[in-house]
Amino acid sequence: MSGRGEYTAIHTAILDAPDFQELTAHERLMVFTLKLTLGPSGIALMRFAALQLGQLSGLDREETEGVLDGLTTSGWLHHQGDVLWLTNGLRHNPNMTMKNDKHKTSVTRHLDGLPQTAIINAYAEYYDLPTPAEGMGIEWVSIPYTKQVVGTRYTEEVTVKDSVSKETGASSDGKDTEGEFCALVRKYLWQSKTPPSKKWSMKNEISIRRALVKQGEDPEVINGVVAQYQGDPATMRLYWAKEARQQWSVGKGRYLQSLPPVKTPKSSTSKVGDVLREIQT
Repeated sequence: MSGRGEYTAIHTAILDAPDFQELTAHERLMVFTLKLTLGPSGIALMRFAALQLGQLSGLDREETEGVLDGLTTSGWLHHQGDVLWLTNGLRHNPNMTMKNDKHKTSVTRHLDGLPQTAIINAYAEYYDLPTPAEGMGIEWVSIPYTKQVVGTRYTEEVTVKDSVSKETGASSDGKDTEGEFCALVRKYLWQSKTPPSKKWSMKNEISIRRALVKQGEDPEVINGVVAQYQGDPATMRLYWAKEARQQWSVGKGRYLQSLPPVKTPKSSTSKVGDVLREIQT
């Protein structure tokens, strides 16, 4: 820390990044504002976030909320309750790397001090850190900022129960399988900790999975199809694009055929016949 307080570093290459150039002028301003306020880890507790960020950026309330919605939709920002996470704030921090044990310990301790909610586990899973919020599941796709508002304009609440529903990827028995899905995608589809395409992320993978669930597919079947994938590194687009729907049908059929046959109970009539014979003798 210098005599003028905390400081942060940022790669100048961000200005030429295609996904950054796709942002509006206000969204670019907000990215830099978040970078300066969320600290080196890129995730922090910020109460009345829209009010604070509006004052810091010079945007009015309506503009600020619209910008936060836009950044959430495009995947630049995740948030739950009062916790905000600039998705790649840590990944693109020149002064901090998770390959450094001291840096890793520092970020882990920071997470321990935040509210123990599902988004904290999502952050930890993204950076291959221990998940601190035990039993909270994983919440990746944030609800647009203004949709979270309950009561007053700046009171936000997203319950953990919402992240373990049928819509977000719970199996038929209520078990949350989204965390398992992320691990399977990395192991069998990506075959790496990072996606094969720079413009792709785990957020996109989960969005496709949830779309399949909404169409009636069982989350556990989706996980099973991913676990049986064999081929070059790929993404869930393999099963989602219009021209690839046949690929999904083939993968689903292969997975269902691999399941052990369901044992049918023996007919009770034979047992009744045996009893009658014993009585007659």
